[in-house]
Amino acid sequence: MDASRSILSAKLRHSIAPLSGEPTVVSLSDVHGHLEAARSALLAPADHPDYEPVVTVGEDGRLEWAGNDYVLAFNGDLVNRGPDSAAVLELVDCLRERAPAGRVRYNIGNHETGLFFRDVYPSDDCFTARATESTVRAFLESVLAGRVTVAFEGHRYVHTHAGHPDGVDPVTANEALAEAASRLLEGLGTEDDERIQRAVYDAFPNLFAAGRDASAGCLWLKLERLPADAPRQLVGHTPSERPRRKGNVIAGDLIGTNLERDGGEGVLLEAPGEVLALTRSADGGVERTVLERG
Repeated sequence: MDASRSILSAKLRHSIAPLSGEPTVVSLSDVHGHLEAARSALLAPADHPDYEPVVTVGEDGRLEWAGNDYVLAFNGDLVNRGPDSAAVLELVDCLRERAPAGRVRYNIGNHETGLFFRDVYPSDDCFTARATESTVRAFLESVLAGRVTVAFEGHRYVHTHAGHPDGVDPVTANEALAEAASRLLEGLGTEDDERIQRAVYDAFPNLFAAGRDASAGCLWLKLERLPADAPRQLVGHTPSERPRRKGNVIAGDLIGTNLERDGGEGVLLEAPGEVLALTRSADGGVERTVLERG
């Protein structure tokens, strides 16, 4: 891959506005290491008669960027719980390498911060707890290159993992994440590693503070904590069998709660004039649910 393409420009990491045209944003969140469910969700546009594919299946069985006018956003919590966290991250990397700059995006979720704070968060035997130093380093470097962010501006909605009652400003949040990653890289693998992790965790509570009440950071708050009149945000994080709308906040964490049933997994789509969901039905078809129009 051309190294010059590996670093996303500052403007492009914060917004889709610099892209040509008016691409529809396809958002998939909370995969949690469940690769097959993610594949099914990502193929939903291809299996609906009214939409062009965002990805297709290649000759080797892997998903490939389809080359249509989309932005594909992985909206956090791609790892832990399921068996295929590494494969899910590999899928993101492969699609990003094959798509034009800014067309495949990755917003960090609270589970990915387990790579930041291995000695701060108590964790079970999961992907982030087992991650090697090289895996952690690569992820932190992806943040510095703008390939992993907190949020970006879509057409009318800010896309971010969990959201906040006051909204999430992409520039402020993404710059804070990059500063945190820079400090963590300085300590990684040194005798100061744990001390620096704890200092960084304390320095950026608006991002990292764990919890379920109003003091939690924007990677942690559940939909129930977001008022209906919050700024427009398109989020994941709060598990649901169906896409949900609460005033100005639209949520689509659709994989985990549907693992034990046929169908339910899907993606959210934000076009200039509407927001909708494409979800799998029990028979393998694709259902469309309009969440906002006009």
